[in-house]
Amino acid sequence: MTNRSIPEQDLARIAPMGRDEKRAALQRLKKGWPPYSYSHVRNAFGSILNLKVGLFPDAEKIPLDAILAGIKDSCRKERNFEDAYKANAEVAKCLRSFADREEIIGRPHDFIPISIGTSRKLCYWSPMVLQLRSQTCVPLLDVRKVEKLTVDAKRFAFSTMHQRIREGNPDFADVNLAIITLSAGRNKKRVANFEFADQYDLFSYAQLDQMVRETYEIWNDIWSERAAQAKEEASSDSNLGPLFANIA
Repeated sequence: MTNRSIPEQDLARIAPMGRDEKRAALQRLKKGWPPYSYSHVRNAFGSILNLKVGLFPDAEKIPLDAILAGIKDSCRKERNFEDAYKANAEVAKCLRSFADREEIIGRPHDFIPISIGTSRKLCYWSPMVLQLRSQTCVPLLDVRKVEKLTVDAKRFAFSTMHQRIREGNPDFADVNLAIITLSAGRNKKRVANFEFADQYDLFSYAQLDQMVRETYEIWNDIWSERAAQAKEEASSDSNLGPLFANIA
């Protein structure tokens, strides 16, 4: 039985918890996974936020209807197509409204994922640099409706971003970091808000490393327990076979 990686947003929520809280949260996580993915709208972030690309800095903004059509096509692979498209389209509309309101400008930029605590790569940012409220920043977009980033989770995410983007790259040592969240506003319509990293006291690399190692240690224990239980159940079923065969 192969252990699934903990989704990054869930790792950010769970890693700062105490050990007992971690185990309870990880057990809940293992029992249920989201019914659809937000990857469809994530793949369109650059178009939604109107990032300026290479040789075409003056290109016209891509109409929202065209972006939504692309998201709709992408969502067709989902089992819950209608729900997936509704959720992804809602995010796209909210972020385009946010970008227009804040007059965001930006460009794409890839940062190499970081390994902390395990061999798994972590990436708590979108591949872009934005100008937001006169601040040059690298953003993380938190688009989920449920299990959103808590205060401690944002501190964890900002700390990881800091280690890779500012500590690991002198060219970005002075850049700010932002988390853009989508919350429910009036009439349940989602509204984008943001926070900057300078509002938080960041974890050290050693603290991050310890939290991730402990979280995955518990996660692997939970999977091992499940594997042992499945093996025991399979063994019990096989032992019942001849008995019921004789009865028949």
